[in-house]
Amino acid sequence: MRFFAQRVAIILERFAVDCANVITDNDLHSGSKGAAGARHLILPTLEAFAADTEWKVIAADLMDRALSIPSELALADQAISFWWDVVGDQD
Repeated sequence: MRFFAQRVAIILERFAVDCANVITDNDLHSGSKGAAGARHLILPTLEAFAADTEWKVIAADLMDRALSIPSELALADQAISFWWDVVGDQD
């Protein structure tokens, strides 16, 4: 179980770092009025969990939470896209 938990933790930590980098890049772009950084309109990609992951070894609520993350990210991407379409570049 420890090996499985470590694999999932590494994937989630990498995703968190990628999200932080996107936020920083967006802030830099906004603060420099487009002279630096870049505008990101979608979330970073979450690396897929390995196909051989033994989901049965963890509690059902944790398994459910981990496996629902991709769906939650898809919903967040849709919300970002909708917001951008409606509000655009307004502060």
